Amino acid sequence: MSSAEPEAQSAPPPARRFVPADFWVAGAALVAEGAVFWALLGGAILVPEGALAHAAISAALWAAAIGQSRRPGGATPGMVLVALATTLFGPFGPAGALLSVGVRAVTFRADSSFEEWYAALFPDDPAPDSSRTMEGLAARADADGTVAIGPLMDVLSHGTRPQKQIAIAVLTRNFHIAFAPALRLALRDADNAIRVQAATSMATIENGFMKRAQALERAVREAPASAERLKALARHHDDYAATGLLDPVRAGRSRFAALRCYFRYLTLEASDIEARHAVARLLMRRRRYAFAAHWLELCRRDAMFAPNMAPWYMECLYRLERYADLRAFVRERSDELERLDIFPVRVVEAARLWSGRADELIKARVA
Repeated sequence: MSSAEPEAQSAPPPARRFVPADFWVAGAALVAEGAVFWALLGGAILVPEGALAHAAISAALWAAAIGQSRRPGGATPGMVLVALATTLFGPFGPAGALLSVGVRAVTFRADSSFEEWYAALFPDDPAPDSSRTMEGLAARADADGTVAIGPLMDVLSHGTRPQKQIAIAVLTRNFHIAFAPALRLALRDADNAIRVQAATSMATIENGFMKRAQALERAVREAPASAERLKALARHHDDYAATGLLDPVRAGRSRFAALRCYFRYLTLEASDIEARHAVARLLMRRRRYAFAAHWLELCRRDAMFAPNMAPWYMECLYRLERYADLRAFVRERSDELERLDIFPVRVVEAARLWSGRADELIKARVA
């Protein structure tokens, strides 16, 4: 005999959710309790006799429920409901229980277990064509490492329910920060099933982030002088806050944890421009504008001011109302800040505005 057979034999049978006998027991209890109540109203029996009859009916129902519980599958909820409702409410109890059992008899064939529900939300083996299409969305990345999510957004905006379910399932298994807008879109979907699946996906993703954070923190405790481990932990907290899936309080805590790790990392690797840029960005997200401006000025002093820090420094100066310094900085780096191959259009336009180049361009076009 194989090892799988004893396990199959020892597994408990599935619980019974409905049996037709519940309906007949509820009806019989209603007739018996109704007869006792009617006899009391008509004066055929006295109150002590009616109470005794009610106790006998209740005892019989509980005996039936207990006897049913000893059979394979255990007692059904309907049987327990009939016994409890009759004991507490007399003739009114079985009436309500009869209605509940009747509704259950009509609907129980259409319900599903939790395992079936979860499998429907997160299919393991989607259709081959859809699988290749959606897995391609997760695997496709640009040369700079950013994930292209345009097709994914289109699927979640205009796809059918099965297509959206496949997209969310793939998104969950291959989550990237760039997928966060797609997940937020799914959370606002008009279809209840899609919103529930997106919420379940978000909980799964958050659980994965927490487990990863615990593993990284444990690694840092084991080797507190490891710059590589400190940077990995800082990036993890930074990415977690950047998903946009957290409430403001938890996002603030994650940014603070990332800042703390980045500062510890920079004490070991002070020349890491990427980490310096991350510190400036996190300070801006936490609205520490003065601190962020001072930090970026230190980077300028140490010749570690990368081009992508310029928009953040401009924003700091504007928030601090240091308009003269902002104009001077933009004019100093006007050739660099007006390059569309480096900065987006909005940054270029802002640089032209503060440098005075916008007026010159307008006059040149008018002329």
